[in-house]
Amino acid sequence: IVSVDAAAPAARQSAFGPARRAEVEVTPVAADPDRELAEWQLTPARKRPKRLKIVKAASARDRFKAAAAKAEGGSGQVLEGVSAEQGAEAILKLLETEGVLR
Repeated sequence: IVSVDAAAPAARQSAFGPARRAEVEVTPVAADPDRELAEWQLTPARKRPKRLKIVKAASARDRFKAAAAKAEGGSGQVLEGVSAEQGAEAILKLLETEGVLR
């Protein structure tokens, strides 16, 4: 049984010689339908959320400064005295505009 995936690591150079000398033997068999697979509900994969910014610093001092720094932007919104529904709607709207949710 052979399974191939694009995410697999590249083969080592030493694998190509034996692969060229190999012989493939095909054995015909009767294939039974997979009844369990027929009952599965298949859906397309979801898009992954955007990654957060990662600071690449050369020294521990730079990494500490980046971690201790205040968040940039300043375009945030403070919600005070709002209902739970209004807060949830504001969070969902932000996540949709950032591309985390569709």
